[in-house]
Amino acid sequence: MSTLTACEVLAVVAWDVASFLVPHQSSEDLVKRGIPAPEARQRSFFRTSLMERLSSLIHVMLILGIGVHLIIPGLVCLSLISGYLYSFVVPGTSMLVVGFWFGHIEDECNQPLGICVMIYWLQVIVKFAAVIGWHDCPPDFGPPTFRRLIPCLYRIFAITTVLFEVIFPVTTFIMLMLADSCTPGLIRNTWVVLSPFIYGALCSWTTCPSHIPLESPASLVNTFTRIRFDPDTFNDETYAKSCAICSADFAASTASTAIVSPPCAAGRHVFHEQCLVGWFERARSCPLCRSRLDPAAGPGTVEPVDVELALAVELSLAS
Repeated sequence: MSTLTACEVLAVVAWDVASFLVPHQSSEDLVKRGIPAPEARQRSFFRTSLMERLSSLIHVMLILGIGVHLIIPGLVCLSLISGYLYSFVVPGTSMLVVGFWFGHIEDECNQPLGICVMIYWLQVIVKFAAVIGWHDCPPDFGPPTFRRLIPCLYRIFAITTVLFEVIFPVTTFIMLMLADSCTPGLIRNTWVVLSPFIYGALCSWTTCPSHIPLESPASLVNTFTRIRFDPDTFNDETYAKSCAICSADFAASTASTAIVSPPCAAGRHVFHEQCLVGWFERARSCPLCRSRLDPAAGPGTVEPVDVELALAVELSLAS
C-alpha cells in the first residue's frame, strides 16, 4: 500500500471517527423541530466547523501516532546493531545499549513508571504488527464476513490510537513529576518514551491549522453554480436569506460578492463566494450538511451513518 493511499484511508477514518464523536445536525432537521431557520443554520454551521476541525486533528494525530512510533523500532535496531559491532572494539558496548533501552524497567520507584515504559514498547510492537499486516494483507483475504468487518476494525484502531496518544503521555508525565524515589536510569527511560509524544504534539499544533486539501479553494468554488439574488426566492424556504458562514443578509451584499450554491446533497444551500473560499481553506465539505465536495469523492457525496459501526466503536470504548 502506497503512502498516499494510506493517508487517504486515514483521512476517511478520521472523518468517520469525528462524525461518531460529534453527530451531525442538518439545518433542515433543526427547522423541522421548530427552530427558526437563521438559528438552525448557525447551529449546523457550528457543528460542521467543529467536526471538520476534529477530523483534521484526528487525521494528523493518526499519521504522527503511527509514523513517529514506527521510527522507534528502527532506531532501536540500529543502535543494537551498532553496539554489537562496536563490541569488537570496546567489549560490553552491546550490553550498554541494551541497558539504555530496557535495563531499568524493573527499578524501584514510588510511581509505576516501569509499567508505563513496558506499555509503550508493547504498543509500538502492536502498531508495527498492524501496519505490516495491513500492508501485506491482500484485498480478498478471508471470508466475506471478515472483509466487511475491516472498516470497523480500522475505526476501532483509530480511536484506540487517538486515545492512547492523548491519555498515555499526560498520565506518564504526571507520574514522572510525582516521582521522587526513582533511579536516574528509569527517569531517563521515561523521558525517552515521552519524546515521540512531545514531538507529535508540536507537529500537530503546527500542522493541523494548515492541513488543507491540495486543490486551490478558489478553483473549486469557481466550479459551483452562481445564483442571482431574488427577494422572492431568498425567503428561507427556497434559499436562505443570509449566509450561514458570515450571517450577513444576501440582500445587503449582492453588489460586493457573488452567491454560489455547492453541489451538496441538499442542493439548496447558498453562501457568499468569498466566505466559501475561506471555509475551504480548512475543509472540503458543505458548511451546513457536511456533504463532501472533493472532486475525487464525487459531487455531493455524504458518508452514511453506520449504526452497527457506531455500536461497535461504543463497545470498544466501553471495554
